[in-house]
Amino acid sequence: MYIKVKDAYIYILTILVTHISFISISSAFVGGYDSLVWKTSRLCLLLMIPEFGIFVKSRYLRMNILVGVLCISIFMSAMLNKGILTFSIISSLQLITKLLCFVLFFEIISFEGYWDKSIKLMIGIIVCYCAMSDILMFVAPHRTWSAWGEHYDTFLVGSKFNMSYLHLWLVILFPLVYKDKKTTHFMLMLWTFVISVLDECSTMVVGMIVFYLLFYFHDRIKRVIYNKIFLIFALVFFAGILILGSEILQLPVVQRILLDVLNETPTLSGRMNIYTRLETLLLVNPFVGVSFDSNYNFSYIATGAANYQNGIIDLYVSFGFIGITLFIILLIGCCHYCEKMDDRVLVSSVYLFIVISAVEIVYRMNIYMILFLGFICFKHSYGSSAISKGELI
Repeated sequence: MYIKVKDAYIYILTILVTHISFISISSAFVGGYDSLVWKTSRLCLLLMIPEFGIFVKSRYLRMNILVGVLCISIFMSAMLNKGILTFSIISSLQLITKLLCFVLFFEIISFEGYWDKSIKLMIGIIVCYCAMSDILMFVAPHRTWSAWGEHYDTFLVGSKFNMSYLHLWLVILFPLVYKDKKTTHFMLMLWTFVISVLDECSTMVVGMIVFYLLFYFHDRIKRVIYNKIFLIFALVFFAGILILGSEILQLPVVQRILLDVLNETPTLSGRMNIYTRLETLLLVNPFVGVSFDSNYNFSYIATGAANYQNGIIDLYVSFGFIGITLFIILLIGCCHYCEKMDDRVLVSSVYLFIVISAVEIVYRMNIYMILFLGFICFKHSYGSSAISKGELI
């Protein structure tokens, strides 16, 4: 028995991209892991050079133009802001490299016929990390303290958000290759919800409830959730709900949910205090923002908080109106293709992030991967026939 060179090449790429895109190891367990990922992502991109011709295939060309424009906007924002708040553009380059690795990898396994095998291997790797993280959460937790004297737990894969998102990716990837195993998929949803409760990630608890409701009632409400006007309305509504409606938090029933169910403070861990200083946004370059590398520094200087705790505000601070415009284009495009595929998992994931964006900075790596995955899944499933009809973006 032997492994073909092509098989070995694809499996090595799968292992590398899985770790680059999904896996984050806390420095409490492995020191210097972020530096290792940066080196690995550059290596992975180099290994993909023989497959770069796929980038300009007619099936993927127009979508990859969007990828290129997004990467250029990220790099341009970093270059224009270099030396203002930070002296490095490494974070922006890391983001660009990760996005390129993710998109090109899924195009490669689709084009070369390794879709099922590679995604199954990817799922297996993620399951192993989820299982190890869950076990270590109980037997070997690492507890650290913030500057305010509050404690927070550091899991094998990092923060509680990383922990929850990693489990969520199992929910997203599983039906791509196991379409008929609905019971197992439901158990993965339940697993993600339970872990979100146990690691006290209240936003993902809410997110998974939203995900399940949209997933379960998909056929009854799909005319609404696929409607482009409703999609933009939802984006704007959840971006501004706490900014314009803080009095909602003063309702007794909401107070009880915050305090007793979600274990949050009446000010949502200080988020409401941040919204009182939104006039500092006028200091941001409205077109390109302050860059991915500087958004945290700007937020701290402007509000005294690590970030604005709001998806759209953080997107604006990082990349300005150009970034928001590109994000909306990708958002509409992804949901358009989800409608054509009738893909309830990806569209539910998109709305999950839209909802929790009201209280978290979620429009970062994970959401872009979901959006591009929606494009690639459509091209994988309907590429040949869609090209002939001129339907591919």
